[in-house]
Amino acid sequence: MMREVHARMGLSQSEGDNLPTFSANILRLEIHGPEESHLSVIDVPGIFKTTTPGVTTKSDIALVRDMVLQYMRNPRSIMLTVVPANVDIATQEIIEIARELDPEGIRTLRIITKPDLVDKGAEDKIIDLVEGKHDSHELGWVVVRNLGQKDLNDAAKNRDFEEESFRHSPPWNRLSKENYGIGALKVRSEVSKRLKECKTALGDMGAERGSAGQQSKYLLDIISKFQRVTEDALHTNYGRLSVFDEEPDLRLATLVANRNTKFSEEFAEHGHVYSFTSHDHESDSELQSTFVMNPGKGPLGTEQNEVSDSIKSRETKARSDIEDILEEPVEIRYSIKYGILDWIEHLYRESRGFEIGTFSASLLSSVLKKQTDKWPAFAKGYICDIISMVHIFTRKALMISSGDERVSHKILSFLMDDLIAKYEQALSVTDFLLRIEREGTPMTLNHYLNSNLQKW
Repeated sequence: MMREVHARMGLSQSEGDNLPTFSANILRLEIHGPEESHLSVIDVPGIFKTTTPGVTTKSDIALVRDMVLQYMRNPRSIMLTVVPANVDIATQEIIEIARELDPEGIRTLRIITKPDLVDKGAEDKIIDLVEGKHDSHELGWVVVRNLGQKDLNDAAKNRDFEEESFRHSPPWNRLSKENYGIGALKVRSEVSKRLKECKTALGDMGAERGSAGQQSKYLLDIISKFQRVTEDALHTNYGRLSVFDEEPDLRLATLVANRNTKFSEEFAEHGHVYSFTSHDHESDSELQSTFVMNPGKGPLGTEQNEVSDSIKSRETKARSDIEDILEEPVEIRYSIKYGILDWIEHLYRESRGFEIGTFSASLLSSVLKKQTDKWPAFAKGYICDIISMVHIFTRKALMISSGDERVSHKILSFLMDDLIAKYEQALSVTDFLLRIEREGTPMTLNHYLNSNLQKW
């Protein structure tokens, strides 16, 4: 067969026929079958530097080198660099080229042949090299013992048997199975693993979408997956999809419920500037607050109660793409424990008129507005956290539903204006409710109010 190949490619078949020894053309053998791996094995000539008169030329040197480098540069190629054990391996150019093109050694398997021809006493040097004492490349070295020309002519010789027998002879018996024999070179399992990974990645990309109809179906599939993730997140069906264990930010209902509880607790305990007290007026007066003594200081100012602690208005850090519409986190001081009665008396004396036996109705508005001075920080911090949770959920759910970062980013960009409008609406409603509660005329429909006032 090879004689026919040489004739068709115009290559030399005998010395002195003046035909070239090498060709840029490639002989390709295709083997098909249900059990065959999807793999190409390329046998390239060895790089050489000196010519042989009548056999090779200087142009052959360049031709072979370019051919070898073309395959070695391909990042998908696994390089099997073969060197004989009976030469100085450090001088083999192919090893140095492989190191330059694959510095991490993740696709280079170095093979040492002809261990039976190594000079006595030099075996330890080869074994140290194979065991990695002088080289930390990931795939390392494998020693292979093939049959010699004389053995090939002997039909009784079995290649695998001879190789295994040689392994049991000292000092080669020190080598592990991972570093010796043709069995260590089998790459089927690794290729199958990578093929499976590629098929999984290909499946994540979805079906072909060249036409408008295919594109619509692709987007509808993403919408359906996003809807399922969202429904599970809102109904706490976290066991249906493993992503809820991998991505805690997807547990939206739980995150919001926990934030609601914390908001309620902190608001009830520290939402007012002054703590409501059951102390009588005399004991309360003994511990007048700095707010009464310095009525010009705001209830959030550090000088009002320097020893009090504080809490953050926000817990969740927002994504950079929405941070500009959210409120900055602020420190919210704990409620001042004493002085509410003196503070109210101070406000009364500052706003009294010619009422007889009563007080101006405007005093209630003033007291309420001052006592609720921390409400905006609490409320806006809370709603900003909820917005951040929703936005982070949306981003991650889109990524999981599409399986492609580029696609999820484009969909999010398309939705961003509407999302921002919804977030700003939530902030606007918060401002509206705060304004109504704090700045409007105080009123109540509690029918016990008058009777309670009469009782007091």
